[in-house]
Amino acid sequence: MFKISYQNESSGTKVVVEIGIVIALAVALSTITRLIQLPWGGSISIGSVPIAIFCLLRGSKAGVLVGALYGVVDLMLNPFIVHPAQVLLDYPIPNALFGCLIGFLHRLDTPIRLFPYILIISLAGCAKWFSHWISGILYFGAYAPVGQEVWIYSAIYNASHVIPETILCIVLLRFLVPYIPKRLSEL
Repeated sequence: MFKISYQNESSGTKVVVEIGIVIALAVALSTITRLIQLPWGGSISIGSVPIAIFCLLRGSKAGVLVGALYGVVDLMLNPFIVHPAQVLLDYPIPNALFGCLIGFLHRLDTPIRLFPYILIISLAGCAKWFSHWISGILYFGAYAPVGQEVWIYSAIYNASHVIPETILCIVLLRFLVPYIPKRLSEL
């Protein structure tokens, strides 16, 4: 069982409420700001920004949880299912990886330092892309154009939505970070 330990019961309740709010906000923003919806799954929006902010404040453990839960909610709202393993590779796993890696920014004294900030968010985007890429190789090879290797097709297709979304996340967080409290006690 996954457990996040906190000082007292009210703190744990506060985190559960925060997780619900973050997931609701991420779903709303990914629906409202959907710039592009690709034909076989994947879209470009700013829905990952609230998750990234939460992970920045709460760390990797909470990031894994909120990412995976967001993936499950996204699956319920926008399902594209071809196989049970594909569901895991396209919904909870990439979002959990994203949340976990963004949570490492929590360990920095200040996420305003440019190099670690860009590096960690880029790694989070790469982890998300990798999970989608594996899913594409295993389950979406039939959509590859004739004569094109499945792994290349999957790489290009998934990069076409993960890279722009990661760049949006980097840019928007760069503007929002100065307004995010440095400690949770400041909330």
